[in-house]
Formats: sequence, C-alpha cells, structure tokens
Amino acid sequence: MNVIVAESETERPAFWPAVPAVIAILLCVGLTAAVVWTGAEPSVATLQAKAAAAVARHDDRTAVLYYRHLLALEPAQPAHALKLALAIDRIGRRDEAIAVLTAVAPVAGSGFGPAHLQLADWLVSGLVLGSKGDRAGWDIARRHAKAAQNDPASQAAATALLEIVDGAGR
Repeated sequence: MNVIVAESETERPAFWPAVPAVIAILLCVGLTAAVVWTGAEPSVATLQAKAAAAVARHDDRTAVLYYRHLLALEPAQPAHALKLALAIDRIGRRDEAIAVLTAVAPVAGSGFGPAHLQLADWLVSGLVLGSKGDRAGWDIARRHAKAAQNDPASQAAATALLEIVDGAGR
C-alpha cells in the first residue's frame, strides 16, 4: 500500500532552521532560571570551607578562586580580602596581594587591622632584605603598624613590628 503525500505537506516553513537554536536557548534559560530559583549558588559557608580545604592541601590557585568569589559575594568582609591576598602571595604575586590589601587597609590609617599588620610585615621584610635606606618605605611600614595597633587582635604583633621599624628604619 502506497501512501501518497501532498507536496505541500513535506515542505517545512521558512523559520524551520531556527527552531533547534530557539529550543536550545529556551533550555538554557530554563535551566539557568531553575538554578537561580533553587538557590544552587554555593553558600558563603560552603565557599569558605572549600577555600580552607584548598589552602590545607596547598592548592593556593584554587583558594584564590574561592576567595575572589567570596569577596565578590561579601565585599564588606575584609577578612576575605586578607585571605585572598595571602593566597595570592603564596603563588608568588606579592604586588597583586599588596594591592588587594591596600583596598581594605589604606596607608591613611583607617581600615582592617590584620591587613595593616600584614602589609607592615611584608614591607619590613622587603626593607630588611632589600634597601634599608628606603626612608619612605620605612615610613609606610610604620604607618601600617600604627594602624594595626588599633585592632586588639593585632596589637601585640604591631607593637613588635613598630620596635623593628623604629630600630632599623632610622
């Protein structure tokens, strides 16, 4: 038995080539909406745990990614910036780490005490190992150490750094 099909029934409409692309776009939009709607974005606690695990296994490049994401989610948390800067420093990019910390601990003196302490420590280490005659560098280290003294958790270490700065920087 032969089936006869009219020629017009086998022809596809002009928009037919775009149909697979439209279906793909709708699927992507639908999946994205489902992910957003169900809250599939990792929580801050999950990201912190993953970052800490990366640090524990000495995978600082992965830790940098997690800390960058944490800082993007919670830009008002300077502890994320400190942890990010420490991970960046461990992969050998101290200048970038200093830039991250300077955002939460400006030389002017206000800001996150532990970040000031870390900046002062890096500056003192560089000055002791490098150019001891860099008076401007010693002055900046002193300013960061003084700012770190305002943080109770950093006070003792900042005082010790100030003693080093005052003894070696003059």
